[in-house]
Amino acid sequence: ILSIFVNGLSTTITRTVSYLEGRGRGKGVTFYMSKWFPTFVASFVTVVVWCLAASLVQSFFNMPNILIVLAFAPAVLLAPLQSVNKVYQQQTFNVRSVCAVLLVEVLAKLGIVVALVNSGLNQWAAVAIPASTICVWLASTWSARREIKTNPGNVLAQSKKAFPYGLYLASMLSGLSVTVFLSMDILFAKHFLRIDDAGTYSMLSLISKMIS
Repeated sequence: ILSIFVNGLSTTITRTVSYLEGRGRGKGVTFYMSKWFPTFVASFVTVVVWCLAASLVQSFFNMPNILIVLAFAPAVLLAPLQSVNKVYQQQTFNVRSVCAVLLVEVLAKLGIVVALVNSGLNQWAAVAIPASTICVWLASTWSARREIKTNPGNVLAQSKKAFPYGLYLASMLSGLSVTVFLSMDILFAKHFLRIDDAGTYSMLSLISKMIS
């Protein structure tokens, strides 16, 4: 569900930064920097709502511990921010940073899962998602700000481009339709089936989608 909002934001930032950079180097950077704090505020409000609804989420998905739900709060907070960072780097052709961030994401997620499983904390394996999100956010923020500081000419161009809410809404609706078509069955499986059965169903569903 979070991916609906994050992917919609990525699409919007991608289009806008590309358009502004095409009009003049530095305008995309200005847009990126001006939208970072509003994205943080919106993410923070979403985290508050997530924490308030944690008991409902736990009940719906039959999760054994509410702390697992609350552990996803960092992912809800930081996923939009790291998405903005990564998209900015992609659209300004900062290829090295993009590759480094992707490598950090893969290694962090894999390393955390292996550490949890080897420690006998199998039911906490999902925590690797928010934990890796923190690592990716730190890496992407550092690399993005470093790129801006090493190229100070980027911030000289000013742009008053407003955030394209219409495009964002259209992107979210598109993502929602894909999610409903491909993932709604998994949500219901996690609600009606036992945890082990739901996990098996999710794996089989993923394999079938990869084949098809």
